[in-house]
Amino acid sequence: IMNKIILFFSLFFSSVCCAQATEKSHPPFSLVEYCSQKSSNEEYLTTLFQHLNKNKTLVPLLVKLMQQGHAPGCRMALINYLKIFFDHDSDNYSDKNFDAYFMLAFSAGLPEAKKLIEIKIDKGQFSEWLDIFEKNDKTSYEKALTQWVNKVAWFMRKMDKAPVQSSAFYGKALEEADRISTPEALPIWNPIFIEKYYNYIIDNESKLSKKEFSNLNIIYAASNQSYREIFKSKMVAVINNNTVPWVESFREEPVWVQFKLIKLMERVTGGVIKRELIWLSKNHQNSKMRSLAQNCLERINSN
Repeated sequence: IMNKIILFFSLFFSSVCCAQATEKSHPPFSLVEYCSQKSSNEEYLTTLFQHLNKNKTLVPLLVKLMQQGHAPGCRMALINYLKIFFDHDSDNYSDKNFDAYFMLAFSAGLPEAKKLIEIKIDKGQFSEWLDIFEKNDKTSYEKALTQWVNKVAWFMRKMDKAPVQSSAFYGKALEEADRISTPEALPIWNPIFIEKYYNYIIDNESKLSKKEFSNLNIIYAASNQSYREIFKSKMVAVINNNTVPWVESFREEPVWVQFKLIKLMERVTGGVIKRELIWLSKNHQNSKMRSLAQNCLERINSN
């Protein structure tokens, strides 16, 4: 992963390092010492990237230092640089060094870089950055996609009034939603992005947490029938890779979301799912849910 980050930075260093190295001898460069010093000098980042270009093994070291909360000078310089873009329309304000500076900040997990991703998502300009991540840094690619999924899920739960519930309500016949808004109602929605997310998770055999499953649950359940059919097999593949946290997330969903999700269970393997369906078929207060669970069990047993 770090090799790809280094390669990415190499592509941009020629434009970042404006000044050519002189023939004069200089004392050895110390990254730790340099980045411990805060400076408002406009050449601070340029000088830093000149040294990173000369010795690219310093890139992963700097990323690690900033991830651990060290290198205050470099952190602050990148933060101040990125903040410029909070106050300017990125369509009308550009800097040839931006890609390299942003990639370093995002790789290090700086909140300001994440905020810029949010701005791009809200403006519908997320695709251009996602392409850069996909080609150059798979870790940042996953983080960016996950950030987009989180945003979509947050909007869907808000629009459909479908908050995550306490598992204490599991099995109760609670009031169902009258009207369900689909992800297509969101300006930031893009089915290509959710497919990329599924593909990345499946290809890398990533094990999602309960929270991550919760985000996928609401997006899948609120989608129209055609999208659910398209992504059904991908959703099943992701669940099969980590069934227990998905079941835990299922128990905390509103009943209408559970209705959309329960049919996935007949295609998920393992005793965990079978036991869950047995419990639902006997104990859920909603007769329709009990019937659906029983039907799923029969189809599983017939295979």
